[in-house]
Amino acid sequence: MMTLEEIQSLESYCSENGITIKQRLHELNIPESNFYYARRALTARQSTSEGSFIQLGNASGLTFPEPARSASGSRKGKNIPAESYMT
Repeated sequence: MMTLEEIQSLESYCSENGITIKQRLHELNIPESNFYYARRALTARQSTSEGSFIQLGNASGLTFPEPARSASGSRKGKNIPAESYMT
């Protein structure tokens, strides 16, 4: 069975090189059924485990809204960058 790292590596390679997973599996002589079985099993196991992190993907595609700013200038006089709420 494939490891989570192998699955992620294969998916990343396909995405970066513009090929399908099926094409890459054929190049590596890995049966499609083995790949999809391992991915489903690892995903199911990962979703049931508590306290684990999940990979969200490429952060460059994510956007976050700006925090609301009051008209009274509550940050006035404070040297706090607007992005500090993310840290």
